[in-house]
Amino acid sequence: MIRALKNARTLKRWLQGAERFSLAEGAELPGVEHLVLSAMELPDGTARQAFAAVMTAPADLRGAIETVHREAAGGMEVREVPPAAKRMGLYRLTPPAQEVFREAVRLSKADKLLLGKHAVIAACQQERGTFALALKELGIERAALAESALSA
Repeated sequence: MIRALKNARTLKRWLQGAERFSLAEGAELPGVEHLVLSAMELPDGTARQAFAAVMTAPADLRGAIETVHREAAGGMEVREVPPAAKRMGLYRLTPPAQEVFREAVRLSKADKLLLGKHAVIAACQQERGTFALALKELGIERAALAESALSA
């Protein structure tokens, strides 16, 4: 019962954080990168540990994501993005983020707790998209990051 309650709190914090990141950049829905950024803020610290093992701080990842977004916009620098309107109701995610969410929850069953590292491992399975491109921008191999997350 205690684990279920802890998982529910973690899940709420994780999804609310992802939504906060996506709203801040004006994205319609949270994507994989937002799930990972939010996982890095979870109190268990395993997502941060995974990135620290590949010598990357949260600010570095955010910067790489901004670079990917800027390049996708044709090199135009977006100075201020108006925040998107706060969403009401159930959490919604982009289709790739939905895949990462489901896989992270599946991975968490082995540990019986949802941890930040599960989000990182699941996100590393994505071959395309902003998160994969941000890792490439940082010179991080997805497999190496996933391996460090497994050890976290």
